[in-house]
Amino acid sequence: MGFIWFRRVCTLLLCALLLVLFTLPSRYLTTRSAVWNAEIDTASAALQSGAFSAAQARTDALASSFSDAKPALERFLHHDAVESVLAALMEAEVLCAVHDAPGAIAALAAAKGGIEHLLCIERFTWNALL
Repeated sequence: MGFIWFRRVCTLLLCALLLVLFTLPSRYLTTRSAVWNAEIDTASAALQSGAFSAAQARTDALASSFSDAKPALERFLHHDAVESVLAALMEAEVLCAVHDAPGAIAALAAAKGGIEHLLCIERFTWNALL
């Protein structure tokens, strides 16, 4: 009788662990990507208006924030996908520093597309499964 209870408890713990593994990374990425996308939009708007100092501050903060989150993201996402977003953000940072607005906006758009790709990888949908 004791072994049956042990199996039930272990089964419940395993199910709880799987539930956590399927929900927490997705929630983390969803909340962080919303912040990053808002910052990208703000930086792009600043670049379009010619406010390079404000855009530089935003791109610096974006690159720093994503770089800080990189180890956590690489635990559950493909490393190359995470690296490509960081590379695009760093490219935007450099292009903003040299006042190349079109190049920086293109790099920010590439980073935004990369973040969307990360979300698509992590989302639990039928298309992602197939």
